[in-house]
Amino acid sequence: MTDKNKQISKDDGQQLPTVIVGKDHCLTKLLSSAGVVNLAEITSTVITPVAGLLIARGCSEEDAIAKAAALIAIANPTNELELMLASQMAVTSLLVSHTAAQAYNAKTHNVLNAVSNQTVKFNRIYLEQINALQRLQGKSRTQKIVVEKVNIEAGGQAAIGVYEGGANYKK
Repeated sequence: MTDKNKQISKDDGQQLPTVIVGKDHCLTKLLSSAGVVNLAEITSTVITPVAGLLIARGCSEEDAIAKAAALIAIANPTNELELMLASQMAVTSLLVSHTAAQAYNAKTHNVLNAVSNQTVKFNRIYLEQINALQRLQGKSRTQKIVVEKVNIEAGGQAAIGVYEGGANYKK
């Protein structure tokens, strides 16, 4: 191993990919853009679970690590918290595609319903994760309306107080 490469692995009895990255590897760039100091710890908790799912689907270790880094980098994390959320989003995205494929291959109506419901749940989780990431990154689309004067005519009704809405209101 040269000093340009760093080996990152976790040895707790689980079969996890060993990550060897150079300074120009996409994983190194991702972690440095998020301000990661402890590469081994973050890699074992953030990159390895995503890479493990990809390996279980038939990717080689090297491809799985590169694809995991690419999936996480899409969220453009700028700190370790955003990096962890981006990792969870990558896992959720993989689960959505996996359950959607299962729905496509369902043999019975009951299996189709069960797998479709699971796919919908994963999609909802993914949307909630997107909203959380946008709030963390200050890109949330919230709206504030200030009403300074209200006239209430005879027979009218009014509610007094503070009301907050946002992008997630439900009809």
